[in-house]
Amino acid sequence: MRSKASSSADGPLVSVILPTYNRYDFLGQSIGSVLGQSYRNIELIVVDDGSTDATEDLVRSLRVPVRYVCQENRGVAAARNRGLAEAQGELIAFQDSDDLWHPAKLDLEVRLLHSRPAVGVVYTSHRIIDLENNVIGGRWKQLHSGRITEALFRSMFIIMPSTVVRRSVVDRVGQFNTALRINSDYEYWLRASLVTEFAAIEESLVDERQSPNRLTGAKAEAADLQYRMLLRFYREHGGHHVIRPAVAAQALAAAAWRAGRALRKEGLLDAADDMFTTSLKHHYSLRAMWARLRLRWSRFSLHPTAGTSVEPPAAQPSAPARRKAA
Repeated sequence: MRSKASSSADGPLVSVILPTYNRYDFLGQSIGSVLGQSYRNIELIVVDDGSTDATEDLVRSLRVPVRYVCQENRGVAAARNRGLAEAQGELIAFQDSDDLWHPAKLDLEVRLLHSRPAVGVVYTSHRIIDLENNVIGGRWKQLHSGRITEALFRSMFIIMPSTVVRRSVVDRVGQFNTALRINSDYEYWLRASLVTEFAAIEESLVDERQSPNRLTGAKAEAADLQYRMLLRFYREHGGHHVIRPAVAAQALAAAAWRAGRALRKEGLLDAADDMFTTSLKHHYSLRAMWARLRLRWSRFSLHPTAGTSVEPPAAQPSAPARRKAA
């Protein structure tokens, strides 16, 4: 059953942080979807991360209550941090400059937070749209509520524009990690999951725009950096306190395998081999063993005189060895 939402000018102030960089073509639609919310008590903060297009002219021409902040290009994490510093609301929402909100989104999320004080972050399901706003897909990952650290460590199922977080939680979690050029949102929600409960709204209330111009190399880099981020979170940022060792081992093995697969597609064979080996060190799996064996065999076949040795498949470790901590 579709939830109902009513127009509201009451309730807590929601600060909407919208970072942008050279997204002139879609920014107006994104802003319009924020200002078209049935929940009216909002402030919209557009953080221009050094755009070189006509972003500023567009925002100033809208003649709507938008706070426009411009900074040198420092990346999306720094732009979101600037928005957090500017925000006055009791609740914080995040929008991306090419995505769209459904009109009831904020109203439903604010109502949920009001009714469930223990929840610090609420997020929704979403649809995928193309450049012409046609729906081309939907969510395929399971959403989770409650204490979600283990589930989130296994898989990133939260998109940034779907979230609303209490300011009190932001104050505990801190800023986005500007050292992470990729995955800063993932790492932020992992840290937040250590201090609060999450609640999922199964209804699709965000349209996430998918660009066809994603390069394989970018995917390989993203997968590799995601593995390294997860490893640091588990070992250095408190993950090991709440994530069971067996769960961490399997999740890190899967992340390393994904990175190896992406690197192999990019032709970075040495790096791919290293990641498949890393995956096996975390947790034995036939897919990682087979991927590494096939990679080494293909390299040997291409260069049979290079002295490359192909290791036979290792014996599957015993159950106790598989449960070894990550």
